Amino acid sequence: MTSPLLTVHREQIGPTVVVHAVGDVDLATVAQLSEALTEATKAPAAEGVVANLSGVGFLGSAGLSALVVARNEAEEAALPFTVVATGPARRALALTMLDSTLTVADALEDVLGTTA
Repeated sequence: MTSPLLTVHREQIGPTVVVHAVGDVDLATVAQLSEALTEATKAPAAEGVVANLSGVGFLGSAGLSALVVARNEAEEAALPFTVVATGPARRALALTMLDSTLTVADALEDVLGTTA
């Protein structure tokens, strides 16, 4: 899924479904991220879901809300949910204190326990 402002793709790495987002997550683009995260929680062999926002340059309130919804969907599916965020995305999570509500990591490798 792509738009001029955001590219989102999903991949399975072992038992973990990773949703990679690159670009800006705002009201105009959030549907792409939300859809991919919802699909990730429904993946048949998923044992965990990761939202990799390390390539996100802007994370607006719509994107923050989408992460909370995704975390709730993952909880309902009994799956751990982690957000990988650096830079602007990490600042947005910290400013809204969602970094204390969501599980947040600095790098995908930290979550997967590999050198992905």
